[in-house]
Amino acid sequence: WHTDDPAVFVETRLLYAALRHLSLQPDFLGEEEVAAGRLDRYRVAYLTGNCRDRRAATALDRWVRGGGVLALSAGAATRDECFEPVAFPFTAAVYPPGAAAALEKQSGHRYNERIDLPGIKPLTEAGLTLDGRTVTHPAIGYRLRLAAEPPAAWGTFADGGVAAAPVSHGAGTV
Repeated sequence: WHTDDPAVFVETRLLYAALRHLSLQPDFLGEEEVAAGRLDRYRVAYLTGNCRDRRAATALDRWVRGGGVLALSAGAATRDECFEPVAFPFTAAVYPPGAAAALEKQSGHRYNERIDLPGIKPLTEAGLTLDGRTVTHPAIGYRLRLAAEPPAAWGTFADGGVAAAPVSHGAGTV
């Protein structure tokens, strides 16, 4: 669903570039394909964008519960296909109640890496800790604090709010 927000489009494009730099060839699946069960042949999925079709969300939930790993960008799947706020089962344990309203958003930018992205003032900084090493990165475009402290937070915002964490959902992870 196109929300006319350049931050979502640029995040999807740069995620693709990052995966390619890791020598991975990502596939793009449309919501119709996800709803039809075509996600079943994958182990990991990345989800960007606020809006999600309810049929696709049902299939995503079934896939994660069956053992899939779903990585969400900030605010991904916080609204349905009619732009109504929603808490899908796979996001309910990750996001706080009222996540669509709690989503912090920057506006007025094109988020173009050659034009304005380098000069955008971040919403905050996020620190990510893996294997005992912490890397700090600016949070630009969107920010959504995760629900209560997950047991194994990977990253936090400068204010201490949880920025990244694996949360079990059935046999899978969000």
